[in-house]
Amino acid sequence: MVVLKTKNTHSVLKDRSFVDTTVYLKIQEICLGADGANITGYYFIKPDDNERVLDFINMDPINWETVEAIEANLNAFDANSLRAAINQRAVEFAFAVLQQEGDEKNYNIPANDWEVEETEATV
Repeated sequence: MVVLKTKNTHSVLKDRSFVDTTVYLKIQEICLGADGANITGYYFIKPDDNERVLDFINMDPINWETVEAIEANLNAFDANSLRAAINQRAVEFAFAVLQQEGDEKNYNIPANDWEVEETEATV
């Protein structure tokens, strides 16, 4: 759905040693239900152009009140199709959640060090 990558390299554990590398965050799915939004995905690096998973997103569902509070600070839709609108909102929502969670939950990577690598809605 959405892949973010760091603008700078960061030191992460690979095997038994730390490496300085670009870190990626893939948001595979945002599921909406009665209790709110549930996000699934994982952090990874690309040594030798192969994805190597570092960790899976492990968070509680985001309740609707929190979703509404985040969305109140987002831009109005500028998309002219459902797919583009979903992509836009998924990217904006990902950045908002990264900011809300803080650096410690995201490999000590500041929220402003992430950028979009690709978006593709699966609708």
